[in-house]
Amino acid sequence: MPSFEEADRGQMQGLITSAYGHMVHTGYLFLRLVGAPADAAAWLRGLLAAGHVMTSRTWRPDRNLPKTKPDYAVNVAFTHAGLKAWRVDGQTLKSFSPAFMEGPANSERAASLGDSGAERPDLWEFGGKEENAVHLVVVVHATTADERARVISILKSDLKMDGRDALQPVAGDQLGAHMIYSDPVRGSRVVKEHFGFNDGISQPELRGLKKDSGNRSAAGQNTCAAGEFVLGYPDEYGFYPPTPLTHRSRDRGGMLPESPYRAEHPEYVDFGYNGTYLVYRKMTQDVASFWGYLKEQCRQLFGKEDPQTVLWLAAKMVGRWPNGVPLVEAPDLVDMTRYCGHLNHFMFAESDPDGSACPFGSHVRRVNPRDQLKPGTPRQSLQMTRRHRLIRRGSTFGEPLFDLSILDNPQDVRALEKLLRLEDDGRERGLHFFCVNASIRRQFEFVQQSWSVSRTFNGLRDDPDPVVGDAGSRVCDLEDGFEIPGNPQSLRLKSLHRFTRTRASAYFFLPGLDTLRYLSTLNAG
Repeated sequence: MPSFEEADRGQMQGLITSAYGHMVHTGYLFLRLVGAPADAAAWLRGLLAAGHVMTSRTWRPDRNLPKTKPDYAVNVAFTHAGLKAWRVDGQTLKSFSPAFMEGPANSERAASLGDSGAERPDLWEFGGKEENAVHLVVVVHATTADERARVISILKSDLKMDGRDALQPVAGDQLGAHMIYSDPVRGSRVVKEHFGFNDGISQPELRGLKKDSGNRSAAGQNTCAAGEFVLGYPDEYGFYPPTPLTHRSRDRGGMLPESPYRAEHPEYVDFGYNGTYLVYRKMTQDVASFWGYLKEQCRQLFGKEDPQTVLWLAAKMVGRWPNGVPLVEAPDLVDMTRYCGHLNHFMFAESDPDGSACPFGSHVRRVNPRDQLKPGTPRQSLQMTRRHRLIRRGSTFGEPLFDLSILDNPQDVRALEKLLRLEDDGRERGLHFFCVNASIRRQFEFVQQSWSVSRTFNGLRDDPDPVVGDAGSRVCDLEDGFEIPGNPQSLRLKSLHRFTRTRASAYFFLPGLDTLRYLSTLNAG
């Protein structure tokens, strides 16, 4: 099989390799197959024939010409229940990973991910119960809100005409956007989430996707083998990730590619080649509670409510300043306003071994521990971390509670004082979280269970992720908190709250183009 450098990018969906940064408006159609699979297949054939599905092929028509960026992109992914309803054969269905087959609504799996109590699956908006189970998602990115509306209108019309209403919405249109701001200090573009922090900075790069990726990623610490994210290519250990297989007799048109295991199993072809798994979570963010908690902790620790100190405490919880500047490089407010270096070229073991700049329990240190995972050496830690990386794709929904730009200029204390007066407006806001991973269990679930939800991450005690963990969910005498190492004295934030809530979730398989074409003809005739 070809290496990732030699791969035909036109055979993999674009969501794997691109965040579609210029397409700031998003929409997600969560659908359920309720009619004839043949009608659903006809809709998919039409979608492919119209060229709507965006691939990973370059937007540069010639190496000497600039990129021609599209106005919209569409991608399609299926749940395991969706593939079953599509009448994919049972043998192929059983060859998928157990995590994908069970899905996030499985009671034991949900509990281990922190989805319990008010976040348990039967209370989700969709995806948690049989009657609102999701079968597939159509992901739309567009340059403008009008363009997004136009594309969604076309998709709905095609679902009605070509698909004969075989695919019905499980929930209303789920719309989102990237909230774009300009950092007044660095003069750079900042994409924020609702708490006010630069989002999506530490994205792993697929080794071989870009010629200079090793040079741009801090001696390669942020690059990973393609097989960590795309099925059909070697992973960090040189092995092919497990992939779903289909018996050759069921691929009468010869659409599916050969399997990497064809020497041992020549009777099977590769259903998963150039595909990957997508994890989706709809999460609400309680912005007023987040900043209100920090204001109260500031008063308890320092005897007064100071907006700059509140901002400092927030940065400690996240691990970066709101404009994305890492605490490892700029531990103080003054440093934040002066730092103009790279946002992602740092290590922990060398620069901050005691966590005095970036606390061990901070969000960024959990989701990407880099070279300091106890008890491993820095080299071992980097290797282990690479095996648990995620490529994040998603967007925010809802209007911001306040002007998030005030967080990027902390010297304007008068503007920053708005943090001390925030009140919830009753409107829902949050994040449509998607992530790409070749192994749901080893990547997303491991990071969520062992690094985020875990209260003992990297030697800590009673410290869940302070931003997205399930703090305060236990009924016991132990109290969740957040430790800020210091010299000579450490600080501890007490009675940590839960600031994010799971409202829906699903596990998807994002097929390669060969497999999409196979699915579009599976029930024809």
